[in-house]
Amino acid sequence: MVSAYRDGHERARALTKTKGYSALLRARSRIEPKLAEAKRFHGMGRARYRGLIKMRVQAYLTATVLNIKRMTRLLWKPKLVAQPVF
Repeated sequence: MVSAYRDGHERARALTKTKGYSALLRARSRIEPKLAEAKRFHGMGRARYRGLIKMRVQAYLTATVLNIKRMTRLLWKPKLVAQPVF
């Protein structure tokens, strides 16, 4: 028996074999952890205020905080010092 969705499945399977799809997966693997951090630790799982404009402000502030955190991590990375081997 052939499913009614077979054509769609075959098109999706062919799409996964393209170079653009693999590039999209690589980009997604870098973005997903940042979105998860915003949701879990910075309140982006739920809107604090009503209204699209206020939610947009919340998203911009959260993105700003995440960018500042990333910049500080990049600037003040601890320097590795070679330990003497005895």
